[in-house]
Amino acid sequence: MSKAGLAALAAALAAVLCACAGEAARSLPEVPGGNPAPDPAAFPAFSPAPSLPPIYAPSPSPPPPDGSPAPAAEPTETDPPPLASAEPESYGRLPAIYLATDNGRGVTSKTQYISGTFSLRIGEDTLYDPALSVGEASMQIKGRGHSSWLFAKKPYHVKLDEKLSLFGLPKAKNWVLRAGYSDKSLIRDHVASVMGNTLSNMSFVPHTVLVDLYLNGSYRGVYTLTERIDSERGRLTLFEDSWYDTGYLIEIGGTEEGDVEGVHYFNTNSFTNAYVHIPDPALRTDAQMRFITDYVQKADAAVLALDGYDEYIDIPSLIDWFILHELTYNLDSSFRRSCFMTKNNGEKLKMGPPWDFDLAFGNHFRYNNYPNVWASVSRRDGYVGVTWMDYLLTDPAFTSRLRERWLETGDALLETALREIDLCEKVIARSQEANFKAWNILGRKTGYEPDNIAALTEYSQHTEQMRSFLLARKAWIDSAVARLP
Repeated sequence: MSKAGLAALAAALAAVLCACAGEAARSLPEVPGGNPAPDPAAFPAFSPAPSLPPIYAPSPSPPPPDGSPAPAAEPTETDPPPLASAEPESYGRLPAIYLATDNGRGVTSKTQYISGTFSLRIGEDTLYDPALSVGEASMQIKGRGHSSWLFAKKPYHVKLDEKLSLFGLPKAKNWVLRAGYSDKSLIRDHVASVMGNTLSNMSFVPHTVLVDLYLNGSYRGVYTLTERIDSERGRLTLFEDSWYDTGYLIEIGGTEEGDVEGVHYFNTNSFTNAYVHIPDPALRTDAQMRFITDYVQKADAAVLALDGYDEYIDIPSLIDWFILHELTYNLDSSFRRSCFMTKNNGEKLKMGPPWDFDLAFGNHFRYNNYPNVWASVSRRDGYVGVTWMDYLLTDPAFTSRLRERWLETGDALLETALREIDLCEKVIARSQEANFKAWNILGRKTGYEPDNIAALTEYSQHTEQMRSFLLARKAWIDSAVARLP
């Protein structure tokens, strides 16, 4: 495989001024890494988060209100799906999922479930053990996604009536089928999942399996079956009760029409529309919403001041999250949308789980505009606003830890990604042909992909683009990390 040459590094980020509420304006230090300077007006005003009354002050591992012992946390499953005992001499089609809705009803809503049946068939010529096949099971299904729901190839949320283990993963009711319509490699989300699961500091990285999907007897293409981000056993381990310092799952950019600030989501100086998924909005108390809002706002203020942020944020998880998103150049999840963080009772804020990589690996047209810059630092075009990384990449206390972790993981991450692409290319060979017969989109622009990728007419060109991208991106990060303060 050929290595793509590195483009000339863009100009270093110029110093910008940040207006501070009640203070004289101060300069934001230069961020090494080549990001073009944003408009100074884009930087948020520095204002500390409002304090809560003493009753809501954080308390280490408080007991439940009824005085009973706190339930023991269940371990998070981190093993990948088990493979067949021997690799087949030649691969057939991918494992197949068959969905049938009652009376053949179409799945047309993201909010209303419809009933049906689910089954999983694993052939002898796949990567997985046929004994893991699943017979007919009752389910409910609805659509899902933000912009991805607008495409012709729809993503789905499947909710089984009873918990089942799929591909040997922990039993669960809720599963996601990602369509990846704009990802003509069909494997970006899967490769990112495999990469993420080699990093140890994020509490949960959803496992993925490539499958062929049939809906009401009609072939729908290659999909990525994914563990849903939730607190079912073997996924996120979150302490959940009515106490204010409980387990929280937050998604930056996760709001939908009709959501109310202070009830469903909150804002900080650095990011907006931070939707609180857990505790469930229907069960969440006002005290819990006030607590998590206050906590994250104080964490945000500490980052902007570069003072005491590690008292609020689990830095190892943030560094692993940053490395994964930068090596894959995942603009969409860089504090914009599908950007998750968690907080457990008595613990710090953690970044992750990582999600939504179909536009990563150079598959976003904005990558061509600024190829050799940090993805999670503010950009001149404003697509990524001012983020925590604008500040943290200027702090030697942070960058020394980042540099050490990159030197420890960078080579292995690249090797893992390239090996998985090679494997996927083999196991998907026949299924990708069927996918592009169903969806005649090779050589056509379908979404946000850059023109040079949209023009590729052969499937192999898409996987080769991913390899070339990763080699070039790894080389650039090696250089950029070495220049950090």
